Amino acid sequence: MSSNSTYEASELVRSMHQLPHLNQNLQKESSQFNVTFDSGINSYVISLFPLPIMIGSIGLLMLLILQCSLCCRRYSSCCKCNWIMKSRSAPPFLPLYATCIVLMIFALAANQILIFGSQYLSNGVNNVDNALSFLSTTFVTLNNYGTDLSIEGNTIVQNFGLASTATCDTQPLIEEMNSVYFPNVNLYNSDISGVPNNCNTASDNLNQYGITLKNEVIWLLYAVLTIGILLYSIGLFFKHKLTLKGSIAIAEILMFVFFFICTVEMIALMLFSDFCMSPMTNILLTLNPGSNTYDVFAYYTTCTGVNPLESYLNSSEVAIQELKYSVQSYYLQTPLCSSSYSYLNASVTAMNDVLDTYADINTQIACPPLENQISEVLETGLCDQVFQGFYAIWLSQYVSNACLFFVTIVVSVIYQHFGRYWGRNNEDDEEGMSNNFESTSEDEVVLHINTNAQRNSSSDTAYVSNEYTYYNTMNAVHTNNPNLISYGLGSKNNPNGKRNSLNSSTSNPNVPVATVVAKS
Repeated sequence: MSSNSTYEASELVRSMHQLPHLNQNLQKESSQFNVTFDSGINSYVISLFPLPIMIGSIGLLMLLILQCSLCCRRYSSCCKCNWIMKSRSAPPFLPLYATCIVLMIFALAANQILIFGSQYLSNGVNNVDNALSFLSTTFVTLNNYGTDLSIEGNTIVQNFGLASTATCDTQPLIEEMNSVYFPNVNLYNSDISGVPNNCNTASDNLNQYGITLKNEVIWLLYAVLTIGILLYSIGLFFKHKLTLKGSIAIAEILMFVFFFICTVEMIALMLFSDFCMSPMTNILLTLNPGSNTYDVFAYYTTCTGVNPLESYLNSSEVAIQELKYSVQSYYLQTPLCSSSYSYLNASVTAMNDVLDTYADINTQIACPPLENQISEVLETGLCDQVFQGFYAIWLSQYVSNACLFFVTIVVSVIYQHFGRYWGRNNEDDEEGMSNNFESTSEDEVVLHINTNAQRNSSSDTAYVSNEYTYYNTMNAVHTNNPNLISYGLGSKNNPNGKRNSLNSSTSNPNVPVATVVAKS
């Protein structure tokens, strides 16, 4: 019974197979595998591209928006994401830190899936390699049997030649061997002679690309993402802007590469899943129906019909049986060949050896053993273990990329506050004042001072230094600071209103709001 009757695609295969296949008009197409040996780029192949490209394009668009917002910071204050304080509390760095840490943990956890996916992939490759080794060993044995058939056939012809005399004509026997036996044996040998070498080559390539090169690529991806997260962690811990800016640049390059790779991998996974819905049947679609390879796979994937490897052997085996019958029923019975009995008996012995070899070959090429190995390669190795590993690697890259994207957003907000709110005491909070910074460009900052808490003082002054250190001693602005480039006093209802004097003694709660613009 063929394994096709018991094979069932895994949940992962079915889930990928059920993804929409869209045509050029974004209308749903059939997801039935339809790649033939001469199909080329047909409608089925085209239907694999739209969905992965759309998902990848969304990721690239988000990355582009992020990059544009980062670039616009120099020219637009609305893109700076500075914390505008409206209360006496400090900016919520703890939630931002916690969010960043959680996202980095998720990214590292998703990165670990690469290792599990790699292991699944290696298991599948090893499974396929074991099946190829079995097939190679089997066909080496079949090659040896073919060599034995040729040697035994030459022995038979040689004995027929020695047995030929004036009264015992064995030439018809020799002609039968040359016209039927040897041509079919030669066809058999030519068909199977290259199989062991092909299996060994496939095994070598499988180990080179599916194990060695795959491991190198997986560890490279794992190391790159881990280093990226580590750089973010170092920059946040030491509050180092340059490290974080460099990490953001590296992360953006990584995300661009990952989005492209994930798009290509998703296309391959959709094709892979469609194939794995019925691998033993779909493999035949990729082969030329008129080739001997197709006939061999058609037989060994279904175990129905005539074994193509037996067709040559059957003809030569029939020829040997007929020759043996002729020798035993006539040549060894007639006195005309009495002088050649020893050679004729030797030819019968050789023919018995040929028939024994045929029996051994038929045992080796029986459908169930070879069909089981093909099933092991296609169903267990490729469509179970290799697919699971490939899927895990793809999923890991997508999740890691998403986490890295959101980490980059959070970090790009946090690092702007280094040296402004972090690492120094906020003396204004102790005096009951709230102070707000609003950046307008890379080289200037706006400082809003709410002096309501000191409105009854007549001579309070606030100093603004180059490092934005300020002192809550007076509620007006001292103009001796060389970095001061503009100032203004106004009410809450008219914050942009200008006053001629920098000294205020009013107790009106709507008046004492000072705005200072100073160079950074």
